[in-house]
Amino acid sequence: MISNHSRKILEYDRVLQMVSQYAVSDEGKARVLSLVPVDDLQFLQDEFDRLSEMISITSGEANFRPPETPVLARQMARLKKAGVVLEAGEIVLFGKLFEGAGQVRDYILRREDSLPLLSLLAGRLDSFEELQREINRVFDENNAVSYTHLRAHETSLHLVCRLLLEK
Repeated sequence: MISNHSRKILEYDRVLQMVSQYAVSDEGKARVLSLVPVDDLQFLQDEFDRLSEMISITSGEANFRPPETPVLARQMARLKKAGVVLEAGEIVLFGKLFEGAGQVRDYILRREDSLPLLSLLAGRLDSFEELQREINRVFDENNAVSYTHLRAHETSLHLVCRLLLEK
């Protein structure tokens, strides 16, 4: 562990503040600000290698832009309670999360030879394709429930909550 004196000399907290400004959500900002320095050289090397792979796909020729990822921490916390029902817009956000996870996973896995470390992580992402199709079928382009499909898909919508809790 790094001493407080070293943190102060390195202006670690100031650096965290600067980095946190790039977070796209309050939750992301809080996670950045909660980071603590480590002195495990192997861990640091692995992290730098993963970072290098990520930089290679977000800059230069590839210019890959990951899709916007909805922050669903509040909804996930609510789903831990029995009987909680998500609003239509919240379910649609889960569909967007599944869609984005699938896009990122597919992009990285197609480049497994040049992105071996990210491929290990991407291989663990589940896109919930069937669930995503159900969400897209039940909700219209305005995120409103398509009532002609609701009766037939009530069980599938209940399945959304159950599957999310099982993961």
